[in-house]
Amino acid sequence: MVWHAMNDHYAFFDLHGVNWQSRYDMHRAKITSTTTDPELFLILSEMLTGLDDGHISLKSPDSSFSPEISPTWVEDKPAIKAVLAKMELAEVDDTGLSYGWLPDQVGYIRLRNMSVNSLSPTQAANRAEKAMAQVVDALANARGIILDNRWNPGGSDDISLAFASLFADRPHMVFSKETRNDNHYSARTTVHLTPSERTNYSGPVTVLNSAFTASAAEIFTMAMQEFPQVTVMGEATSGAHSDILERALPNGWSMGLSHQRYYAADGQNYESIGLPPDLQRPFDREWFAKGVDTLLTE
Repeated sequence: MVWHAMNDHYAFFDLHGVNWQSRYDMHRAKITSTTTDPELFLILSEMLTGLDDGHISLKSPDSSFSPEISPTWVEDKPAIKAVLAKMELAEVDDTGLSYGWLPDQVGYIRLRNMSVNSLSPTQAANRAEKAMAQVVDALANARGIILDNRWNPGGSDDISLAFASLFADRPHMVFSKETRNDNHYSARTTVHLTPSERTNYSGPVTVLNSAFTASAAEIFTMAMQEFPQVTVMGEATSGAHSDILERALPNGWSMGLSHQRYYAADGQNYESIGLPPDLQRPFDREWFAKGVDTLLTE
C-alpha cells in the first residue's frame, strides 16, 4: 500500500534521483508473516529514505518518520525562540499573526503559520483577510513594513493568498500547479490573486525568508514577490510546495506524500531548491546565540 500510493501519486522521484521500482525489489523481500510492527516501520522508513521531502510522512501510534533533511541551524531553535520572545508584539487571536513597531517608524508583522481557526476553508480565508486588514490598518502610517516569514512552517494556501491580497497593487497571476494521479498529471491550474477590497498597503515591503520557510509560507512568497513594492530578503526557502495527499493504511497507520508540482509566475518549479531571495542574507547563527537578530538590526 505504501509503495503503490507513492508509485501512483508521488511527483518527485526524478528530482531526488530515486528508482522507486528498485526500492520495492530491495525492501519487499524483507517483510514476512513474522515481521513485527516496529520492524515493518523501520523497513518502510528505509524505503522512503533519500526522498528529502518534508511533505512525506509515515505515522504509527508509536512512531513518526519523514525523510526530510532539516537545515543544521534547526538545532538552534531554543536560541531563536529566546530572541523572538523579546519582541513586544500584539497578537491577533486565532491567527498566525502578531505585529508591532521597529525603530524609524517601520512596521513589523510576524507570520507564525498559515492557519486560522474556522469551520470551513471559505470562512477561514475571509477571517484571514480580515485579520491582516486589521494589522495593516494598525500599521498604516509605517514608512515600510517587514513581513517576517522565516519561522513559518506553512498551513493553507487559501490563508497565504488572503494575507497577500492586502499588499497586491493589481490582479496578478501568482502560480500554477499540476496534480499527479495514477501515473498521469492533470492539466495545470493557474491561480490569480486580486487586491483585497478591505484595505491595502502600498508602501515598501520586505519579506524575510529562511530555509525553514515552507509549504504555504512559500506560496505566500510566490504571491508577494510579484508585487513591485516587495523585496524578498534572507535565504532560499525550504522548497516543499505541494499540498499533502493523506492515505490511511490498512493497519491503522497513515502516510502523507507530495502529489503536486507548483510553478511560480516565471514558469519555474522550485521544489527542493526553494524560492531564491532578491537579497541574500544567511541565517546568522553566531549572533542569534548572542541574542541578536541581525536581519532586523542591520
